[in-house]
Amino acid sequence: MQNMRRSIALSATLFLLSALPVFAAPPSVDVPSECTVIDTDAVAHTYAGQHLGICALEAARTQGIVSAYTLQNFSFGLFLQSLNGIVPGATEFWALYHNGVEASVGLTDLAVAQGDTIKFHLTDFTSNTQVGAPVEFSIGSLVATTNAPPPFSSGGGGEYLKGRVFDVPAALAFLADKQNSDGSFASSMLTDWAAIAFVAANDTVCSDTCNVARQKLRLHLFNAKPELSNVTDYERHAMALMALGINPYSETGADYITPIVAAFDGTQIGDASLMNDDIFAIFPLLHAGYQKNYRMMETIVAFILFKQQPNGSWEGSVDLTAAAIQALKLFPAQSGVAEVIEKAEQFLRRNQNESGTFGSNSFSLSWVLQAIASLGETPADWKKSGLTPLEYLGVLQQEDGGVEPMSVSVDTRIW
Repeated sequence: MQNMRRSIALSATLFLLSALPVFAAPPSVDVPSECTVIDTDAVAHTYAGQHLGICALEAARTQGIVSAYTLQNFSFGLFLQSLNGIVPGATEFWALYHNGVEASVGLTDLAVAQGDTIKFHLTDFTSNTQVGAPVEFSIGSLVATTNAPPPFSSGGGGEYLKGRVFDVPAALAFLADKQNSDGSFASSMLTDWAAIAFVAANDTVCSDTCNVARQKLRLHLFNAKPELSNVTDYERHAMALMALGINPYSETGADYITPIVAAFDGTQIGDASLMNDDIFAIFPLLHAGYQKNYRMMETIVAFILFKQQPNGSWEGSVDLTAAAIQALKLFPAQSGVAEVIEKAEQFLRRNQNESGTFGSNSFSLSWVLQAIASLGETPADWKKSGLTPLEYLGVLQQEDGGVEPMSVSVDTRIW
């Protein structure tokens, strides 16, 4: 009888246990110590030296745990704009939790350790209520990465890294290989920038494959109806259309210039706390009928001049400062421009390391090379340790023609 009671009790316990919901452990993500992410304005941000939440999010995407995300750059850092295709409503945001507690810092400042959990939950800040299911994963192994080549040779004898010629045809072939059958790339952002890249290639370096890719891009963008949310989206897309010889006012059945002009508030374009929308407005507007002496154009330039920081930069960014130089060089006669450009150039020079590059990746290096060209200078004028910035860009080019290590995501390499 006693054994029977034990058997019944055990059976009841097993029944109760089987009736309880089963909570699966969150998927695990291996996090590198270095990563590069791209914001909604197509600016790359590289983080290295420690394992951060931003690198955990990017690792979750590359490892298939998160399908997609977008990051918007504000003056205080990167802000998670969308996750898995879900864009928060007007009163919602993606709340970040670290080990079950709402994080006190953002993804770019959040240090993570093995076994930690990261959770994102859509939250309505007016009622402090959570919406839908959270997105959660744990931190698996912490991976040490060194993506950039060393600035000097490993021989120990003090020999400098030898520069390499950047192979433009190989880079174009890499891009063509990653192009979708309809002419697009993985996102409208990458598609627009690829269009500018292919058009920038002259006939000497653009092969038959390159020309086909260019024509496919033109046909795609002629018919595309991209979803554009920010003024910088309109600016970028207008530049891509004009590069391909497509009228951005009407030829595609949509007007991509008027929304840019409508974002002018009498002082600046778009968000007053940001500079990229003002800087990048210059390029399409000057090619869309707006002359340098128009009041709106002069006012935008004056706002850019006013927002230069004491160290010569804009927002402390090498990339944005290089872009600002390109925009301001188009207004040589406007008061104050020459002095501001000189300070900006000095900022870039101070941020060039001893190996001749800017940071550990190709993104800032590429922006600065564009600024060097707009300054009327050559990469040789910026030579350090026997290496020019252009030669260093050649060092970063891989065997398949693409740039950045093959271990990073394809989208990052395309950009």
